[in-house]
Amino acid sequence: MDGPEASNGSLSGNDKPRLESYEEFERRIDGKTAHEVMMLIGRPDSALHMPDADEVWCYRNRTINPVTRKPDSPRVIFSDGRVKRVDHS
Repeated sequence: MDGPEASNGSLSGNDKPRLESYEEFERRIDGKTAHEVMMLIGRPDSALHMPDADEVWCYRNRTINPVTRKPDSPRVIFSDGRVKRVDHS
């Protein structure tokens, strides 16, 4: 596939998302809007509204835990409409 679609996180068919390091995942979305995050890595597996954040998006098995080397599920925390931080389980 050519163009921007080749490098984003959107999936088609049975494609699995590429696992990334914590740093790589965070660098891609740091400070981005929800729309920009969706264009870069796709729709979240789940989303929650929290009192201390605008929204929290969860992505299953998208990063690699640097200690265990197993897939990890990052939580993207938005504040004021932009990515504030990423938490890893």
